Amino acid sequence: MKKGQTTLRKRICKCGKEFDGGPRALYCPDCRAEKRKEYDKKAKLNKKLGKNIKIGVTIRKCAVCGEPFIMMSSQQKYCKKCASDAIKAADRVQSRGWLQRAVDKYGKIYTIKRNTKRRSEKQEKICTVCGDKFIAKNKNSKTCSDRCQRIYATFLHSKEKSFAMWKKKAFAPHNYARMSWNKAQQKWVAYYKSKYLGTFEKREDATNAVQAMHKKTYKKYDYESMLGKKIQGSHLTILKIDDDMAYCHCDLCGNDKWIRKVFVASKKQISCNCVHNTTAKTNFHSKS
Repeated sequence: MKKGQTTLRKRICKCGKEFDGGPRALYCPDCRAEKRKEYDKKAKLNKKLGKNIKIGVTIRKCAVCGEPFIMMSSQQKYCKKCASDAIKAADRVQSRGWLQRAVDKYGKIYTIKRNTKRRSEKQEKICTVCGDKFIAKNKNSKTCSDRCQRIYATFLHSKEKSFAMWKKKAFAPHNYARMSWNKAQQKWVAYYKSKYLGTFEKREDATNAVQAMHKKTYKKYDYESMLGKKIQGSHLTILKIDDDMAYCHCDLCGNDKWIRKVFVASKKQISCNCVHNTTAKTNFHSKS
């Protein structure tokens, strides 16, 4: 529903009077007051006879399977096993009724406009994390892959500025690059790690020098040959590879975890951090 619209329409009560009400309003204000009095009388009578519902105590049979269950709300009809499917079935019937009433009122043009609007939502967008173009499945999709979705979900509750700063660091072509402007020489000075690369008049030349140095020092691993094999000197076995991440199995604790594949191949990380956790616990208990 658009902003500013209302669902209040002219409805007809069961007594024949016309009144303003929502889509589920069955009675006019006068009949509603009488019904309220009848419900209150029934509730008082059930309380005297001991038939009133006590949440967490009263037992009722499921409307689908017939098994008894403890009521956790006053209008509960289904047990935990049948609740999800039964509620979905009721919602489907209700939504089809709404659609049919809309078609009867506005004609088949309503369904055509509705379907074209849904198709137009599947348009080309730019990923908020990596910046690549992708075809969106719906209007709310912001990421291009499961990996970007995991990254975005971890930073979803943080501020936009901190997320933008992290994005620059995470997707930089070189994490060990450092470039600064020398006022005395009026030139750009480039470093890679602790190595001095020289001075450049343009910043583009400095970045090209850093990238060339990065390609020389960066090792390229054959990840496909590592699939299903345990890495020597490590407790990890690579099961799957997705972009920059590797799904590994740890032999120490038996857990499966996503780890950066460079860390696994270079043995920078030899477990799923279970070794670090156990050593931290032992050190804590030994100190205490």
